[in-house]
Amino acid sequence: AFLPASKLLFSCFHWDNSFRVTHGETCRLLQTVIEHQEIVTCLALASDLCKHWLLTGSEDSTIMVWSVRPENLDFPIDPVPLYTIHGHDNTVNCIAVNAEIDIIVSLPSYIEDMCLAHKVAQRGIQSRHQASQTTKYNFGRKSRNHE
Repeated sequence: AFLPASKLLFSCFHWDNSFRVTHGETCRLLQTVIEHQEIVTCLALASDLCKHWLLTGSEDSTIMVWSVRPENLDFPIDPVPLYTIHGHDNTVNCIAVNAEIDIIVSLPSYIEDMCLAHKVAQRGIQSRHQASQTTKYNFGRKSRNHE
């Protein structure tokens, strides 16, 4: 994930369960954050009214929401997450967030698991959807419901 205004690059899949913040122009490592219990598998950025948040999904089945402080190049991520979202039974494979409509959608690593929608402000699970029931095709193959 990349925050263009401040040239911050966020990366995941590091062996030490961290995600990292690098300056996109100088390639200088600014911060390494280790809070997840397993490898961080996905990232998403959200911005609203000059506030920025980074969401991290992990093999530990959680999503963490972090405050991004782009003006602080020594520690652009607050080292304590704002909150942690639970609800998946397996690895969180993908996260999408839209701050304008106050929603986070997370997808598991297994198509049989639930796709979860979270309200950002309420920090809880808004709804659950069986992934194979809401998509016509899974990775180019027809789902069981459409065969």
